[in-house]
Formats: sequence, structure tokens, C-alpha cells
Amino acid sequence: MISTIAPKTAFICGTPLQILGCIDLVFHQMETDGSKPDLYLRHDFNGSGELAQRLAVADIFDNVFQIGVPNGKPFSIRGNESDTLPERPLNLLCQQIGEAYSDFTQSYTKLVFTYPYDTVKALYCLNPHAKIVTFEDGIGSYFGDILTANGGALLPHPQKLYLWDAHMYTGNLISDVRSLPSMASDPAMQLIVAEIFNITAQSLAPYKGKRCVYLTQPIDGKPERKQELRETVAALKPWRTITVIRRHPRDNSPEMSDFTYDCENAQWELLCLSGIADSTSVLVSSISTAQLSPKLLHDSEPTLIFTACLNGRAATQGEMSVIDTIRHAYRDGSKIIVPRTNNEFCTALAHSLA
Repeated sequence: MISTIAPKTAFICGTPLQILGCIDLVFHQMETDGSKPDLYLRHDFNGSGELAQRLAVADIFDNVFQIGVPNGKPFSIRGNESDTLPERPLNLLCQQIGEAYSDFTQSYTKLVFTYPYDTVKALYCLNPHAKIVTFEDGIGSYFGDILTANGGALLPHPQKLYLWDAHMYTGNLISDVRSLPSMASDPAMQLIVAEIFNITAQSLAPYKGKRCVYLTQPIDGKPERKQELRETVAALKPWRTITVIRRHPRDNSPEMSDFTYDCENAQWELLCLSGIADSTSVLVSSISTAQLSPKLLHDSEPTLIFTACLNGRAATQGEMSVIDTIRHAYRDGSKIIVPRTNNEFCTALAHSLA
């Protein structure tokens, strides 16, 4: 009798949003080919260690391979990947996960990821015939080509792309773009992910009585982002009593005095499903997928203020295309605001929050 190995999928993640997308796909038995997949979790964000433990207990994945040091320095800073494949992929995985990994040589028929990490490239080298599927990785997934623009030119072209809202896709990566299953209409999944991401009353407390949320961006050592942070906080200062600052998982800037911070940093999408942002809210950011979450998840339309073009900064053509797509998706397009000067920014805040 000839033995056959059941097809198996590997999911590779490095952010909470990516993990949420993985859970959504696996919970609805999509791209798993009927078997329990493996998860490769890179410790690139705060709270990754606890999340890895809860994922293991949830028993959604067959194996949860951890890469890097939990709750330590981020394993990597995205944006500096080169278009190369590892010469010794198994050695790389052993270095990342631990020498014990060499005792577990799993073959994969499918690799599901959002970003071309070196972990992805190593798994592809070991599984050159695996199908490639991509899914939501924030606003960058909605335009351009997030793979070849970030060091993934040598990876095969993906067969599918899953987004929270496929209709908003403006990119050229792939023609088969599908929507992820909705969590808003799935109480069973909401319960599971709330347990995994530890959503509690304490998670919601920072937003009580707040109408404005500032969603920061990762600093990643970029001076222009530090400057944008200072300018945004200065404009928000008159509204600090009704503002909460939610830092990006890779934003390591110090806290500003007199502002409320969301130090719990619970999964943003789940907070939105819990109703922290509605049509009277204002979400401020350079340009962030987090601003879209209320619209994508439960069709709520808070005012969105994008600071990407503030004081001479230039948004890319793709980013402006995304902003225009959002404006057209809103029932009230006037709630999408792109100030060019500090005065325009302050006026928009006063008009929206007064």
C-alpha cells in the first residue's frame, strides 16, 4: 500500500492583524485543505508572547512555531528586505525557531502569508511546489504590489488575495481578490478571538467618553515620522480630554503628558466590533487600515482625518488612490479629510469635535 501525506498549509504572521486574518481563514476552513495548519509566529510586536500561549491553548493550529524572543526587541524591522532567497533555508529556520526544528521536517502544499518575510522565503525554498495565497496586511494590501515592493520579487505570483473588503482593492497584484468572512455576523468567532486576544472591560476602558482616537504609525527610526507625531499631538492638545492615543505595535516613541493612552493595546478590530467608534467619532492617522475598520467591519462611518499630506509631505499615488476609494465608499464623502497645513488640520478637528 502506498502511503499518502495529507496536504498541509503553513500560515506565516508577524502582526496582530495578520494573526486575526489567519484565524478568520482557519476558523472558516478556508485554504486549509481539510487539515489543521501550522502557524509561524514572528515576535515583532508587544504582547506576542502571551498571544502565542493563548493560540496554543485554543488549538486552532497544529503547531505554533515561535520566531524571535517574546516581548523582547522586535525580531525584525520591516522595509529593508532584499530580493534574495536564503541559500540554506533549513538552517535559517533552525536559527529562528530552534535546533529542535530540524527534527520536524514538514512538507507544505500551501503557504499563506501577507508579507515576504525571510521565514516565508525559507519555507518556499523547502516547498518549491507549494501554492501561494496572500491576505490582508493593512492598507498596503489594497494598492500596488506589496510583495515585489518589499523584497518578494523571487516568490511565485500568488493565486488569491483575501481582504476585509475586496471591493476596495485598487492594486495590480492579482485578479482573484476575495473578501474575508465577516466577523460582525459571526458571534462564535467573535467569542473565540476575544479569548485569544484577551478582550475585557479593561480593554475598552480607555475609550470611555472619548470621541477622538489618534492611531500612530511605526517610527522605525524615520525622522519624518517623529516630526509628524509631534505635529499631530500639538494639534490635538486642545482636545486631549476627549482624545485617546493608540500606539502602533512598532511605535516606540515616549508617551506625551496630559493625554490618555490605550496601554492595553487590545486588538483594534475587536474593539471596533465592541462599538468604541461610531459616526460621531474622529479617527486621526497618517494613513492607516485601522481607520477603515469601523466601515469594513460594521458599516459605521466615523470622520477620518489623514495627515499624510500635512506640511508639504507627499502621499504616494497609491495612497491617494486608497483615500479616494474610501471617500467613494462612504455615504458621506465629506467625512474624509486630508489637511495640507496645520491650520486646515486644526480647523478640521474643531469642526468635527466641537
